[in-house]
Amino acid sequence: MKKTLIAIAALAAFSVSYAQSSVTLFGVIDTGITYGSAGPGSNLWQLSSGEWSGSRIGFRGREDLGGGLAAGFHLEAGFDSDSGVGKSTSENNVTKAGGDGIGFNRRATISLMGSWGELRLGRDKNPLYDGFNDFDPFGGDTVAAAYMWQAGREMYDNTTAVKRVSNSIGYLLPKGLGGFYGRAMVATGENSDPSNLNATTNTAYKGDGDYAGFYAGYDNNGKGPFTAGVSYGKTQYGYNIAKTKGGNLTNWQIGATYDFGVVKLWGLYSNDTVGQSVAHQELNGNGWSLGLTAPMGSGNLAASYSTYKWDAGYTQAGKPFYAGTPNGDKYSVGYFYSMSKRTWLYGALGYINVKDGLNTPLGGSTFNTGFTSGNSTGVDLGIRHSF
Repeated sequence: MKKTLIAIAALAAFSVSYAQSSVTLFGVIDTGITYGSAGPGSNLWQLSSGEWSGSRIGFRGREDLGGGLAAGFHLEAGFDSDSGVGKSTSENNVTKAGGDGIGFNRRATISLMGSWGELRLGRDKNPLYDGFNDFDPFGGDTVAAAYMWQAGREMYDNTTAVKRVSNSIGYLLPKGLGGFYGRAMVATGENSDPSNLNATTNTAYKGDGDYAGFYAGYDNNGKGPFTAGVSYGKTQYGYNIAKTKGGNLTNWQIGATYDFGVVKLWGLYSNDTVGQSVAHQELNGNGWSLGLTAPMGSGNLAASYSTYKWDAGYTQAGKPFYAGTPNGDKYSVGYFYSMSKRTWLYGALGYINVKDGLNTPLGGSTFNTGFTSGNSTGVDLGIRHSF
């Protein structure tokens, strides 16, 4: 009892001391059961975390400085709710670090805001990833998420700057522009070693992890049926890094939705380019998805079809880099049920048919070594609570 009273007193002291600073504690806990199978290959049942929304805890705050100017901060730490383990981060946008204790890997930013927009500094989600999430009926999450993101990343083995970027400077347009929005970002990997010839390891070299991207679109703040957006991002990775897959990564996407009331239609096109490396000349991949969502009872039904294809590419000697043309098709369906404003139940199903070595099994399953074609099924059943 004494320990309980001490804890309550500490919490009360925290609330009072920070009340003047408008600090908010927030978070999401998303836990479920995931099943994945790969044929030929394995199948796996597991208790999973963050299949729909990444489990997280964070703090955010804002202070008015006068004259229409304000300062703010946002600290957000991801973790696995099934184990309590913290998520990894990347200090240089190339190599991963951490992953045991809780760190602010999802976002750690400080901002200045005014009628001119927002200047944001620190680690943040990059604009390209927002441009994907906003035009996928599944928000880029669960085993049912549109195939392009997963398939595009598989063909490139250095993905640390694809979703979130460290050492970034970002600018966001102000609200009230007739429904138009936009944000831009530049970041540096802060890798300074210039000795980048004849590399024999996965060491990062000067310029690696440098990023630039933007996302712009129209949504009229939910007051109209039509939304559209375009996003772009480029991350530098030295062509001399000793990897079978390497070179600068360039991505762009364009998406749109139209809400008819009884059903909402979704469309997205994505293109990825992997620049020249010691292993290959330029590679190119592209894919698209079509989907729909519809209100059903106290929840929403979602479904989509998505496809992706990489060209064969060529080695520096002019021979095909891949044995075939890696490609795949994905079929997805899901239902998201609202138990309350903060608590949801969800279920999602994804099925992929892959050809020519596109290694993208679902739900933690693994294809047999040396496969060239196969299929994979993934199932998510979970609960999400936000606070």
